[in-house]
Parts: sequence; structure tokens; C-alpha cells
Amino acid sequence: VTEGTFTTTVEAKGQLKPISSSVVSPSVDGTVDSINVQAGQSVNEGDVLMTIKNDELGRNVAEAQRAVTAAQEDLANAQKAAASVDTNAVSAAQRSLASAQANLDQANAKAASRTVTAPSSGSIVELNAKVGATVTGGMIMGESDTSGGKQCMQIADLSKMKVTVQVGEKDIAKIAVGQNANVTYPAFPDIVSQGTV
Repeated sequence: VTEGTFTTTVEAKGQLKPISSSVVSPSVDGTVDSINVQAGQSVNEGDVLMTIKNDELGRNVAEAQRAVTAAQEDLANAQKAAASVDTNAVSAAQRSLASAQANLDQANAKAASRTVTAPSSGSIVELNAKVGATVTGGMIMGESDTSGGKQCMQIADLSKMKVTVQVGEKDIAKIAVGQNANVTYPAFPDIVSQGTV
């Protein structure tokens, strides 16, 4: 008789998915102007992923800037005339300037969102965006796309993965939290990952 370690193994198939992932959804419409990443690439939160061309947003900034300049001139004129005119004119001009500045800030923020940055760190696991493609409602629209389109790209943290498996009724009693698990992949027979139940 030899003393040794007895191991019971339960095999089950399942799906491997990242624990955390995020979809990149641009907040402005337009056409894809440039793409700074490729599938499989690692990115950090805040990295520029792509830029979107939308000339209207640029025009809105220019118009808002002109309105601010005009409001500043109106306020300066009202302040010069304040000695001989009711100071209500100065207050009204100040309010107009504040409103014009708020519109400019809003237009600048909207225009800035043409630069799409990574919402989180990880790897690009899906990339559907192509230069020249149309972006509508945060989705990439194909030429013959009548549906909702495809997501631009997806970023996932591949350092932490989860495997969900279906274990048969006759084997489930052998499974307990904390047990070791070896994960193998049909496409990569030489790779074995260590996991925990």
C-alpha cells in the first residue's frame, strides 16, 4: 500500500469573459476622421482612441465666440455710458455676456467630444470603427445598415477573467468555493490558466 494524493477532477465546458469591460460610444455624430488604435492593443484610461469629423460643431464654436466678443463690446460701451445712463443697461449687458459665455463653453465641450478617449484601461477586444464610417447615436453604421449599427469598439480588462460553466447534477456535489480550477482552450491547446472556484 502506498500513501499519496487522491484527486477528483470534474470537467465542464463554458464561456470565458472579462469581469470588466466598457463599450466606446461617441457622444457626437459625424464621420470617423482617424483611428489611433488597433484590435488587441492595450490602452490607458484617457488615451485618444479616435476622432470624429463634424464641421457644424466647429462652426457653432466660432458663432458662440463671436457672440461673446459682441457681448463684451456691449458691456464696455454700457460701462462707459453708465455715468449718464441708467445702470440697468450695465446689468443687462453683464447678463448677456454671461449667457454668451455659457453658450461658448457648451459649444466648446460639444466640439471637444469629437475626440473620443478611452473610458477605462484595458485591451481593445472589438473594433468596428473605420475611417470614413458614419457615427450615429454612438454606433457605427454600415452602408446597408438599417438596424441600430455596431458598437464602435469595446475595451476589456483581460487581466481578470471569469469562466461560467454548466456542471452536471451528478458532479455538482464535488464542487466547492475555493477549489482550484485549470482552464484550457480548444484553440490554444498549450495554454493552461489557473483559476479558483
